[in-house]
Amino acid sequence: MIYGCGTTPPPRSYSFSVKSAYKTLANQESGGVSEVFAYLWNLKVMPFAQFYVWRALTDRIETKQNLHKRGVMVGDTLCVFCGKEEESTSHIFVSCKVSIKFWNMCFSWLGINLVSHNELINHFEQFSCICFNKEGNKLWKSLWVSVIWFIWKHRNKVIFN
Repeated sequence: MIYGCGTTPPPRSYSFSVKSAYKTLANQESGGVSEVFAYLWNLKVMPFAQFYVWRALTDRIETKQNLHKRGVMVGDTLCVFCGKEEESTSHIFVSCKVSIKFWNMCFSWLGINLVSHNELINHFEQFSCICFNKEGNKLWKSLWVSVIWFIWKHRNKVIFN
């Protein structure tokens, strides 16, 4: 609603907390993202992996594409795994041929046939559709966090070794 011409906005509470700032930022994202983050923070995984995945889901990790956007000289911005597409967050974790192969190995090991999303946040949300009970969903999402962390560690090993 636009206020003007003699109308005044309703009074607001101006108390600040980290929780209120997080809720404000999370609600500014596209639909349902705050629920995704709430689910992420309630998983029983290592805190460093949880924080890293939050950064990945918000596209704040140091991919070649993100470094290039920030003005860091990275040479080429091609994916270190396939060398064919730009290394973006979604590409390196879910749409690169190497990560697709890894996800398919995990799914076949668990006896699941699945078509995955190409966007990271949708890929994460997809893991709540696999199991029907709450504990099963937490286990699947914890597995997802572990796989993302493993892919990132492998990527860094390829670059720096």
